[in-house]
Amino acid sequence: FIHEAFHRIQDYEESWNYPPGDQNPDGYPLTEELTGLAILLGSALIDGITGKIPAEQALKMYYAIRKERIDKDTSSRKLIKNLDTFQEWLEGTAMYAEYQYTVVLGFPYPNSDPNSVVGRINYFASGIQGSDTRSDVIDVLAARYYATGAAVGLLLDKAGDQNWKEQIRQGKTFYDVVAAKYKLSN
Repeated sequence: FIHEAFHRIQDYEESWNYPPGDQNPDGYPLTEELTGLAILLGSALIDGITGKIPAEQALKMYYAIRKERIDKDTSSRKLIKNLDTFQEWLEGTAMYAEYQYTVVLGFPYPNSDPNSVVGRINYFASGIQGSDTRSDVIDVLAARYYATGAAVGLLLDKAGDQNWKEQIRQGKTFYDVVAAKYKLSN
């Protein structure tokens, strides 16, 4: 309920500025390298959420791995940037709100719960291996956006960023926010 109500806030109550994006996964690039990088990106986010590495390090890793995936995307519609970052913005913010609601109630999901941010990222890594068809893989990919977007929001909170929420409202994606915050060296 909270998740879907949050979409109403985005669309009507606050009229957020949507970033450019794509919701059609047809032609999504599913090479072994790009899929492996997606799994690595999820691992970096989990390490930051669980405190194995500092939040800023996890955010820098997110940025570097996402940039690498974007640079290696040969799809005609550049879906890693246009679908991944858009879906993280759309579904990740709603899952972030969902998570924060459980915290306020005093009942946050433990990381081991399949509905938690960590649980959904882990679902992608395990679900991708159990998928037999392209359609199955695309379905598993869709579950990932909710968690990766929410994870970046939580990590930005942990890193002390006070401005990310307003930037997201104005149509910046999580990738845009993190890219502006951290510069990569060669």
